[in-house]
Amino acid sequence: MARSGFSTAPRFSPDPWLAESLGRPAFRLASEGVGRRDGTLAVEMAGLAGSGDAFFYAKLPTSDVQECIALADAGFAVIDTAITLSSSGGTQTAAGDYDVGIASHDQYEAIPKIAETCFRLSRFHLDPKIPMSAANSIKRRWLESYVQGTRGSALYTAARDGQVAGFLAAIEYSVTGRPTAVIDLLGVAEEHQRRGAGAALVRHFVNDWRGRASELRVGTQAANIRSLRLYENSGFRIVESNYVLHAHYRHGEILR
Repeated sequence: MARSGFSTAPRFSPDPWLAESLGRPAFRLASEGVGRRDGTLAVEMAGLAGSGDAFFYAKLPTSDVQECIALADAGFAVIDTAITLSSSGGTQTAAGDYDVGIASHDQYEAIPKIAETCFRLSRFHLDPKIPMSAANSIKRRWLESYVQGTRGSALYTAARDGQVAGFLAAIEYSVTGRPTAVIDLLGVAEEHQRRGAGAALVRHFVNDWRGRASELRVGTQAANIRSLRLYENSGFRIVESNYVLHAHYRHGEILR
């Protein structure tokens, strides 16, 4: 489908799940063909936004500086630097003071509540144009999809004295033909942070998947130093970095 002002194929795809969470249309930019500084990208975005509100996001390798500049010309801003870490799955020691295992039905109510309150450094929380309530809702809905069985491969919890202290959501997929297990989301209730719950969950994940997956992966934010240290202490090493960029339209106009 061609739009007035440019002849390339559309470079955005809709993200219905995120649109529902944000309450406005959301679009993801394809990873290729964004580097031309000829104004066509902005034209396509304006066409998708129309006279209303819209949210756009993109992810680029940190080496693609020219691509990043082209996106900035179109109204994008770097919100986050995403760090991907990988491990071959070395044996981990025991989980320590927390009981860790597959989430049980009686824990399902507590897990989304923790997800809604424990995050501060996700790309949605770091974006000043996204309300905190919307950022929290995204994380809650993310974990609700695990509880409801519509997303993911495993959901683990760490508990102490019968209370859920944190969770780890895992998903399996193929990377270059190799089975890969990914920590999709890790969250710990505020009162249990810095007490070993997160480390216990990561150790359990590694021990559970190291014989089933060729590679283990996890992503976090460059701003989240505590998270980076946790994963590195668990045997993960940085393998990739990407800029995460957002753009917002309000009443048909780009927000700068």
